[in-house]
Amino acid sequence: MADMVYNGAKRRGVRAVAAVPMADMLLFCVESAAGSRVAYFVRLDTLRDDVPELHRFSCPRRLFDALVLGGLYALRASGRRLTAAKLLAEYDIDESYFTLLLELKSILFRRGEGLPSFEPSAYYSFAELRALLEYREPLLFRAANALIRAVAYAPAFLLPPLFYVLLLSARLKANASPAAPALLILALPAMVFCMAALYRLAQWLLLRLERTRYGMLRAYTLRHGGRRLALSLGRPAKRRLWRFGAVSAALLALGVALDLLL
Repeated sequence: MADMVYNGAKRRGVRAVAAVPMADMLLFCVESAAGSRVAYFVRLDTLRDDVPELHRFSCPRRLFDALVLGGLYALRASGRRLTAAKLLAEYDIDESYFTLLLELKSILFRRGEGLPSFEPSAYYSFAELRALLEYREPLLFRAANALIRAVAYAPAFLLPPLFYVLLLSARLKANASPAAPALLILALPAMVFCMAALYRLAQWLLLRLERTRYGMLRAYTLRHGGRRLALSLGRPAKRRLWRFGAVSAALLALGVALDLLL
């Protein structure tokens, strides 16, 4: 499917930007990350074509915040930057078309070389995504949630490095064995594993707290253009984490053994 869409897009010469006023542009996806805000539109009269005509624009914050997913707009752009958008109507995009648009977006505006893999199950449906993007937290509520997240994530970033520094200090002050440098090096993966495990635990707890859940889900899907944030680790991710933990523990045990024997 991806190859067919990609080859069709090249044959039709799909353009990603325009510098002239355009009418009947349907908004189907938005992204916001690291200060960059991007909106993706499809020209309505091409929606039923084999390869719909997509356009991508960067947006100022005020304009970006006013966009409505599924909105039909009359646009004005300067190069790649959207300068004005007038809402004409609102539509519910059929899920089959919505999935096709997301897949085509991932191909035409991909990062790096090669075709990306596209898994429809990893993305929200149109109705789910629009409902999530419409969720807004009041300013004070958002500030309080940011403080809660900072407190929850703090142990992951503070405790493992602190223990490692204490270990380093203890070995430097003591009559360290020749294997002490090896112990300090072999203990690094264990520190990284503890940071990753504590971070995952904090995220898991925050996602189960209704107060913070929806803000986190919304922020994630905005960064990743409609992708879902899993509420728990999948089986492959769990296997990778436990494998990393086992290797880290083995390296730490080796370092301790060398330190005791030498």
